[in-house]
This record gives sequence, structure tokens and C-alpha cells, in this order.
Amino acid sequence: MIYAMWVGLGAFFLLEKLKNNIAAVGGGLVAVLALIPVNMASQNWFTHSRAGNTLAFDYAYNILQSVEKDAIIFTNGDNDTFLCGTCKTLPVCAETSVW
Repeated sequence: MIYAMWVGLGAFFLLEKLKNNIAAVGGGLVAVLALIPVNMASQNWFTHSRAGNTLAFDYAYNILQSVEKDAIIFTNGDNDTFLCGTCKTLPVCAETSVW
């Protein structure tokens, strides 16, 4: 809470100093609004990227490979249904029905 108050006071001070120079305020606002998403993306890219994460695909593939041909799988919820439905598009897993 105290940090937010200091940020607010600092922003108020900057706006008071620059209120006669509208171009500087607009340019600063555009720079800040452009840099915030770039900073968030650069800080969180590696922790939120799912590149190379094949756990969900492997789970669905193993479920579809564990049943016999022309089998019917009853799934519970989106986590199983969507994965098995997408994995069913592969030629190896196309013989089963997902419900």
C-alpha cells in the first residue's frame, strides 16, 4: 500500500512538472504503455512457454493406445475429451470413439 502511494505521488509530481509540455507527457505515456507488455513478455516468456511440453499429447496417446480397435472411451471433462479428440486425428489413433 505504501509503495502504491509513493508511485502515485511520483506520477503526480511528474505530471505537475510536465503539464505545460503536452508532447512530453504523450510521448512518455506511449513509451510506458509500449514498454509494459514488452517487459512482461521478456520476463515471463520461458516460464510460460509450452514449447516442447508434450505431456498432454503423450497422455492422450497412451489412453488411445491402451484400448482395442473400435473401442469407445468415456471421458470426464475437458482435460481428457479435448486431448483424446485432438490425438484421434492421428492415423494411429483413429479407430476409437471418444465420448
